[in-house]
Amino acid sequence: MKVKKIYSEQPEVEIWERLLKYTYPENINKYFRKNHNSKPSDELINIISGSLSQAYEYFSLSRKSSLQVSPLLIYYGSTNLIHGTLSLVYGKLLKIKNHGMKLRELSGIDRIGDVTLNIIDNKTGGLSIFINEYNPYKQEFSSNIEWSFEEIAGSLVELSNDFSELYGQDNIHAIPIKEIILDNEVQYRVNLDVFNETQVSALLMSIPDFSKSYFPFEKNRNNELIIRKKIHGNKLHEVTTMGENFFLVGYMKDGKQISFPYFSLFLMLLFMLGMLCRYNPEFWNPFVERDNSGERNFVEKLIRVSRRQLPNLMLDLLTGEKNMYNMHFDLNEDKRKNLSEEDIRELIEDELNFRRLP
Repeated sequence: MKVKKIYSEQPEVEIWERLLKYTYPENINKYFRKNHNSKPSDELINIISGSLSQAYEYFSLSRKSSLQVSPLLIYYGSTNLIHGTLSLVYGKLLKIKNHGMKLRELSGIDRIGDVTLNIIDNKTGGLSIFINEYNPYKQEFSSNIEWSFEEIAGSLVELSNDFSELYGQDNIHAIPIKEIILDNEVQYRVNLDVFNETQVSALLMSIPDFSKSYFPFEKNRNNELIIRKKIHGNKLHEVTTMGENFFLVGYMKDGKQISFPYFSLFLMLLFMLGMLCRYNPEFWNPFVERDNSGERNFVEKLIRVSRRQLPNLMLDLLTGEKNMYNMHFDLNEDKRKNLSEEDIRELIEDELNFRRLP
């Protein structure tokens, strides 16, 4: 995906300005003519326009609301945003009848990290439909598998430091990497002062086709794991909307490797939080009012990150570009010397003169 770097002091505002263009029927028609060579039905136009309009309202309200209701608002906003975007991008009606997720009983649970859900209804559940429209391959999810808040949250690279401090590293599934551009190669480095080497190595090797695409790891004197891509290997890492590189590791459940599109991880977490505050006030209110574990800070940051990232991810899908809104773009290190022809000539002459010395 082509990267488009956009300087902005108000990225959320500008992203929504671009998304809301598709609440106008004429712009929806233009998108269909360009991308689908067809004309959308009035029903589909209203679904796209209404979903994106409602998403914006929910997101706006969540920004002004307390933690008592903001998770519910941003969950509903996210569902509408994803529904409207996927309907537009794939040019079809999505026949959704329910959330596609169900919160499990809270008996014996006293922290957010242990809250779990089941994925239900592969045919008409929102989550499964969103994932299977986005993915080039179809997935069916067993309704018997439990997914905890902690293990899903461990896949969000934007929260990886906060996650490790709060929950430890047992459920880390996103590995931040730094891209280092050298004269003769590109390296990806993992900071082993932050992550356990054995665990990181095992997680990376669990990524399908990783060993086919990357050379065996090396470790440098700065306590970094060095990852080099093979010439004909596939680039398996992902890039956040802020330009941070990372490897997203799937989950091993019932002997199968299961992975989720990045946007759906946010949706699952927001569903859990939204259902807690809507239907379980006996759990949610004490958490909001008296949490002393640090989970409340983590939840508040998750909501802020979701508010910033999900609209950006959907805009990327709409435009087919990685739209990076930022005030600076210096996350990676380019250590190439960028020598001029004259510099190279001088270096060659110096080397030849050195070799002539007795």
